Amino acid sequence: MKKYIYLAGVGGIILIIASLINYSINNVWNIFSTILIVLGVILCGVYVVIDFNKIRIFFSKRSTVYGSNA
Repeated sequence: MKKYIYLAGVGGIILIIASLINYSINNVWNIFSTILIVLGVILCGVYVVIDFNKIRIFFSKRSTVYGSNA
């Protein structure tokens, strides 16, 4: 199950990037781009909701907190 949640997060990011690439090539925001970005946001949202504790732990690490001040 954890593997599928991770794949949902990665797949969501890939879909969002694909939507933005499609828009930058065609210079038109069409239905294909809209579907890709909506699906990408949904998949990323599912990942965040299910794996929120892991994300919270990552951003509360000392290396992340002090590394963001650079």
